[in-house]
Amino acid sequence: MRSWLGWAAGAAAVLALLLGSPREATAQGGVTVQGQIVNSTAGATLPPGLTVVLHSFGSNLGLVSTVQTVADAAGRFQFPGVVLQDTGSYAFVVEYAGVTYTTVAGAPALAAPVQVTVYETTQDVASVRVQRQVWFISQVVGTSSSTRSSP
Repeated sequence: MRSWLGWAAGAAAVLALLLGSPREATAQGGVTVQGQIVNSTAGATLPPGLTVVLHSFGSNLGLVSTVQTVADAAGRFQFPGVVLQDTGSYAFVVEYAGVTYTTVAGAPALAAPVQVTVYETTQDVASVRVQRQVWFISQVVGTSSSTRSSP
């Protein structure tokens, strides 16, 4: 009897560690995913009430669910009842000043609060700096896949 109680107490402790803050278990069987919108433009602030949309994708990249919430005045938000998938991915989307900002994370990264970074827009080209650029080319039209060899 004592060994069963010890095992149950140990299992409960491990479960509490795995599901503890900032990702707490909910009654629906999911977890609460927390995050914050951060304006990284020097001296800028966020307006209250920004909408955050969470798109959940399965292992085959098919859309599983879409939910939304509203951030508080400090930019904090939470999504209760999110069912995590080991091989899924989660896209957090915020529209700010006419620009769509997205942060994508896998399930393990959701153990910590998610940050969605936004910036003020500008017409001053001199203040624009590119830190990273990614191109996705899905199809090139009008090319031939055959090769010719010269004699």
